Amino acid sequence: MHPSRSVITRALGSDPDMYADHFTIGVSTGDRIILCSDGLSSMVEDSEIEAVAVSSATPQAAADNLVSAALTEGGHDNITVIVVDILDDGSVEQHHQNSRRAFLGGALFTLVALAILMTMGALFVRHSWFVGANGRTVGIYQGIHADVFGHPLYSLVETTSVELSDLPETVVKSLNDGVVVSSEAEAAATVESYREQIDADKTAAAEAAEKATEGTEPSEATPVTHDETAESSAQAESNPASKAGGRVKGVRG
Repeated sequence: MHPSRSVITRALGSDPDMYADHFTIGVSTGDRIILCSDGLSSMVEDSEIEAVAVSSATPQAAADNLVSAALTEGGHDNITVIVVDILDDGSVEQHHQNSRRAFLGGALFTLVALAILMTMGALFVRHSWFVGANGRTVGIYQGIHADVFGHPLYSLVETTSVELSDLPETVVKSLNDGVVVSSEAEAAATVESYREQIDADKTAAAEAAEKATEGTEPSEATPVTHDETAESSAQAESNPASKAGGRVKGVRG
C-alpha cells in the first residue's frame, strides 16, 4: 500500500488550470459500472467487489452492499461508491441512425440517378426526329415515337400536303410506326422524296393512260388533195368512149 495514497495532488477548485484525466471504456446494455474511492478498492479485493456487484439486484443495493463490505474490512478511509446499470448503450439508436442514413443515402443516389437519366432522356428526345402519319397527311415530328404513362414523347413540328393515300402501302405502314431520321433537314428531305415519288407515279400513270387511249381510236382516211381530184376529172373527160361504150353495150339491135 503506497504511503502517499491519501495525498491529494489535483482537486477541482484549487487550480483553474487543473487538467482532469479522461478515458473511454466500452459498455453494452446490461453492464454494471462501479466508480469508487480507494476506501473501497483498498479494503475489498476486486473479485469480492465483482461478486457483490453481480449478486445485488439493483444499483442502489450494490452500492450499499459494497460500502458494508468495506466497513466490515475496517473502513480505514472514506468510502465512496457509485453504481450505474447500462440500460441502453445506444446501439439500437445507432442502428436506427445508420439505417436512416443508408435509406437517405440510397434515396439521394436514386434521385440523382433519376435526374441524370431524365436529363439525358430529355436531351435525347430533343435531338430526335421522325417522319410519321398526321391524320391523312405526312408530318414532321420532334422526339421519339413512344408514350410514357400516356404522355407522348414527341411533338408535331411541321405539317405537309403529302397525302397518305398517294403513297404505297408499305410506306404508309412505316410512317405509322415512325420513320426515324437524324435531323429536321433529313426529315424535310424525306418528305420531298415522297412528293417526288408521288409526282413520278402520277406522271407514269398519265402516260400509260394516254397510250392505252391511242391504241383504241380508229385510223383516219388518207386525205385527197385538190390536185389529185382535178387530175381524175381530166382523165375522165379525155376518154368519152368509155362512157359511150357503156351506153352502146346496153342497146341490142
